[in-house]
Amino acid sequence: MLKFARTAALAASIATGGVLSAGSAMSAEIIFGDLAPSGGCSYSFATSDNGWVCDSGTIFVASGTTFTATGFNNPFAPDSTGGITLKVTNASTFNQGIAPVQPFNDSGIGENATGVGTPCSDVECEIVPTTGAAIVATRPMNDVIIGSVQTGETFNFFAGNSILGMSFVDQFVGGQCTPAPGTTDTCLITFPNAAAIGVQTVSGNVLITAVSGDFGTSVPEPASLALLGSALLGFGLLRRRRQ
Repeated sequence: MLKFARTAALAASIATGGVLSAGSAMSAEIIFGDLAPSGGCSYSFATSDNGWVCDSGTIFVASGTTFTATGFNNPFAPDSTGGITLKVTNASTFNQGIAPVQPFNDSGIGENATGVGTPCSDVECEIVPTTGAAIVATRPMNDVIIGSVQTGETFNFFAGNSILGMSFVDQFVGGQCTPAPGTTDTCLITFPNAAAIGVQTVSGNVLITAVSGDFGTSVPEPASLALLGSALLGFGLLRRRRQ
C-alpha cells in the first residue's frame, strides 16, 4: 500500500508538471527590471543611464505576489514624498518601448527625490546618499540582490514586517560583500523571512535589483487533471490485477 501511495504521488507530480497546487508557495526570484509597473511612470530624460520615474507606491505583480516600491528622501519617514525609478532589462515591458535596456547588474528600483514628471534627481536614476527605497511584498522575501555596487560603495540594509517595523540588518560595502552568482558589481544578502526590505545609500549609487522568496500560486490545468486521472486509474487497475 505504501509503495502504491508513493507511485500515485509521483504520478500526480508528473501530471501537474511539478507545479504546486493553489494556495501553495514555491521559491522564486523576481527581477524588477523584467517587470512592468502598474502605472504612474514617466520616461526620464536624464543625460545618461536613463530610467523611468514612478510614483511612490508603484506596484509590481509577479508569481502571485504584489510588490510595492516606495522612495524616501529621508529614510524611512512615513511622510516622505520621494518617488522611485526603474531601470529595465526589457524595453518591451513598456507600451512606449523606448526604455533604454540595462544589464541585470545595473537594473532595478532606485529613488527619485523630485518625483514623476522631472528627470531623475541622480543622473544614473539610482539610490543616492542619503536617500532610500523600500519594497513591501504580500509574501515573505528572504534574499535580495543589490545592483550597481561599485568597489567601496556603501549602503545600509533593513528588513522587517513593515516599513515602520524594519530593523537595521547590516552595512555592506562593494567589493567586500558576496556577489550574486555569475555577476559583478552586486551584493547578495540573505535574511530571515520579511515582508519589507529597505536600502539607504551611504556612499555611491545602488539599486534594488531582485528579490527571492516563497512566491507563486498555481492551479493544475484541465488537461493536467485529466492526465492525472488516467494515471491513477491505470495504477488502480494494475493493483487489482496483481491481487
